[in-house]
Formats: sequence, C-alpha cells, structure tokens
Amino acid sequence: MQTCRSFVFATFAVALGLGGCASGGSGSSVLPATATATVTEAGTLQPQSIVPFATLTITQNAPATIALVGTTTIPCAAEITSSDSRANYMVVASLPPGRAGALPSGSIAVAARDFTPTFAPVPTGFPLTLWRGVRAQAQTHCVDVAITAPAGLANGTYSANIQYAVLSQVFLGLYATAATQTTTIAATVGASRGR
Repeated sequence: MQTCRSFVFATFAVALGLGGCASGGSGSSVLPATATATVTEAGTLQPQSIVPFATLTITQNAPATIALVGTTTIPCAAEITSSDSRANYMVVASLPPGRAGALPSGSIAVAARDFTPTFAPVPTGFPLTLWRGVRAQAQTHCVDVAITAPAGLANGTYSANIQYAVLSQVFLGLYATAATQTTTIAATVGASRGR
C-alpha cells in the first residue's frame, strides 16, 4: 500500500483505482513497484499492468542481434500500442539503471516518426516523452531506434536496453507509472570472426 501526503491525493488515488494510502510515515511513494516484462527477441509481449485499466503492448520488430558499425538505424524497431481507459496518459522511454554489458548512456536514440522525425537520445533516469494520449484512446505507433558505437568502445557484445512505460495522470500534471516493458537488442561491436 502506498503512502500519501494529503487527503486530497489519497482520494484521487482511490477514485482512480490505485489503492488506498498507508497511514503514518513520511514517505511519498505513489504506487507500488511496477510489474515488468522483457522482450528479448522479435515477438509480442503484453505484461501484467499494475493498474488494470492501462495497457502497453510492444511488438519488437528489431532483430535480437545486430552487428554495430558506426550508427545503425532500425526503422520501426518497436511497434507500441498504449491505452488507459480511465485517465489521460503518456508513453515514455528511458534507459534502465546501469547494467553490466549495456551500451553507455548517449548510445541509444529513438524517434516516434508520427510525431517527430528527428532522433532524441534516450536518457537514464528522467524519461523521454514519446507521445500523449487521452482517456480511452488507444494508440499504436512505431518507434525507430538508432544505436551508435561510441569511439573507443572495445570489441564485444553489448545490450541495448530501452524501457517503455505508460504514465497515467493521477492529478493535474502528476503522473504515476501504470505499466512498463523493457526491450533488448544485442549489439556486437568489432570484426566478425569465422567467415
């Protein structure tokens, strides 16, 4: 159960079906930890959402493994369908916290071509907004991915991980995570052996 700082916020959380608030303590958490799912190769996966009325479905069209030379662009690497039947929402992208073997921050950029044709780097921490939706409006969009091997990166196989999330509006400009998924592409840097 989450903790809330005010009765007003607690009332909105209950009205949106997000659960009640724990009493006492000085915590400020809004929702419990999210249920997540990971797509590691081409295919569709729909995770259990922590909020039953919000959905995030991703079809990963990118190959599970790519040879990375310079910058590799993957058109429609992920086809994402999002919706929230009870609240306005936004779909965001971010890099999961540092993982061993992951490409460094600044190596991965995305573009939702329906909204902007230019690529934007995917940040670690604060998410990059891809698009916004209104209550009960399902949307499907392609997200292009560009992966760049930084200069001096040692030969090897690295993971390009992108976490997508639906953030539901719980109160005037305040959003809470409703569903998340992480896609992974293995990117091999360096000369291929055994031709």
